[in-house]
Amino acid sequence: MKFRLYILLLLTSLAGWAQSTDRVDVGVQNYQEHPSGSVSFDLTLECTLGDTVFIGFSDIVFSADWTQFANPTYTVTSLGNATSRSGNTNLSTGWIRRGIQNNEDVLIYTLDPKFIEYQYQFNDNVIALKKNVVVPLVHIEIAGYTGVADPTLAFVETGESNENITNMYGFSTRTPKFETEAVDLRFSDFPSLGSPRLDLTIMLEGPYNSSTGEMSTDLNSQGLLPLNNPYSGAPWNYTGGDSVTSIPNADVVDWVLVEIRESNAANNANSSSVIGTRAAFVLKDGSVVDMDGSSYLEFDNVEFDPSKRQFAVVYHRNHLAIMCADSLDYVDTNPSEPRWECDMTDGLHEIFGGNNGAKLSGGTVAMMMAGDGSSDGNIQNTDKLTTWLPFNGTSGYLYADFNLNGQVQNDDSELLWYDNNGKSSQVP
Repeated sequence: MKFRLYILLLLTSLAGWAQSTDRVDVGVQNYQEHPSGSVSFDLTLECTLGDTVFIGFSDIVFSADWTQFANPTYTVTSLGNATSRSGNTNLSTGWIRRGIQNNEDVLIYTLDPKFIEYQYQFNDNVIALKKNVVVPLVHIEIAGYTGVADPTLAFVETGESNENITNMYGFSTRTPKFETEAVDLRFSDFPSLGSPRLDLTIMLEGPYNSSTGEMSTDLNSQGLLPLNNPYSGAPWNYTGGDSVTSIPNADVVDWVLVEIRESNAANNANSSSVIGTRAAFVLKDGSVVDMDGSSYLEFDNVEFDPSKRQFAVVYHRNHLAIMCADSLDYVDTNPSEPRWECDMTDGLHEIFGGNNGAKLSGGTVAMMMAGDGSSDGNIQNTDKLTTWLPFNGTSGYLYADFNLNGQVQNDDSELLWYDNNGKSSQVP
């Protein structure tokens, strides 16, 4: 998703304070979208030309697609970085509000106005923007974002009334009175970030039961599933902090690891094209879900390049990794919640590399191959000799437990590893 932020501020500083026109760069940092939550960012200012600019008060106006918010509320919080000419950091945050009358589609942030009359007021109340120092001024948050569609945030460029024009003023100590002078402004684009949801379906061969069309949940029912994702070590080295205080529901089969890769074609979607990684749960019906055990898997602050294609890769501890053969499909119906979809159980044509790295059950259900005990992407003799054999007859959450029933037994070797020996993952 792409978001563009266009800003126009009327910022003024003292006539005659500097010999040349000052310039202030206006931008944002830490932009966040949390579907069914909020949108937030930090407003930043930086003097990039001329001497120190002294700012007293302002209105900063921006708009959004308010249909994407349910009963929105707005907050502004000082980041504690602004300093006055005298070094005072206890500067008022100001307030934020929706417009009125014909301007209800805009949001207005107002720095606390300071009407400078005396020298001490100037020293203590104005914000001093030193040259080439980025000042994260305030944190602005809009709560009530539903995440259904693009909030299309945009700072107001022009307007016809005080309710929809951004204006900011600076001051000087010139006598006999304080005077102002316009400052040249330059603006940075709003970060293009999003939080795509993935609607993925996969099947693990090991726990799959062809008579029910679902996977067993033995590891869950026996209390063997860990509360922290098991992919922090080699070969995955996933550093995300995905964890739970308890397994969210009885339908969870196991943890999986999901990557989003972005490329111009599937065969070019290699490890260097990864733009997002998350640990997730897979349920007995094959749904890959977030930490709550039911929601689509969400990738905060991942941006999709519309000129490229996106592919999902799914890893499991002892099954061969798979990648969707075609790029993710955008879906926003049934239910009406936007997400990117790939059902990798609907035939081998949905999995990159087909039967070279995946298999069918009953001629219809495609699934990930069991038996890769070393998690190196290959099912070979070492998976039996160095992973399965030493643990045969033991129980627990083990790599050698290919059917995920909590026991390392002959069935793991004879019914799963043996049939798949010689196969390799086809993920690029």
